[in-house]
Amino acid sequence: MSSFQKQDYVNWIHSEVATRREFPEVWRPIPGWEDRYKISTHGRVINIQTGKEIQVKVNNDDGYQVRLYRNHKQNSYSFKRLMWQTFIGDVPNGYKVTSKASPNDLHLEDLTLITQSELASRAGRGNCKDKTWSNHHHQQCIYCQLHP
Repeated sequence: MSSFQKQDYVNWIHSEVATRREFPEVWRPIPGWEDRYKISTHGRVINIQTGKEIQVKVNNDDGYQVRLYRNHKQNSYSFKRLMWQTFIGDVPNGYKVTSKASPNDLHLEDLTLITQSELASRAGRGNCKDKTWSNHHHQQCIYCQLHP
């Protein structure tokens, strides 16, 4: 495991010249799951015990979720929030972790915080070009509004 520090990532995330190739993939244990799972800066999760990669799935609420298991009990988490908490720290109340660019990009350097109220205001139906307005499209519109 590389010895990058949290501040290195914070500085790098905010750098306008950073590209994905500049930082290697770094793995860290997931808080609360240190004995079972690790998450990487490139958006992957592995089971430490089996060495298998855990699938990150699309959902209707947060965009992506990951399911972690302990004692045959499933726990679902917002993938982007879990990555933020592992590498950066706690997410302040009233904020949501979202992507700066593509909603499909699960790399650490693409994550940012946004207030719940700003997220709601940018997802307004009035700005949406698609009048069918399904739940799936609603999620896409949030990201389209954030990243025109």
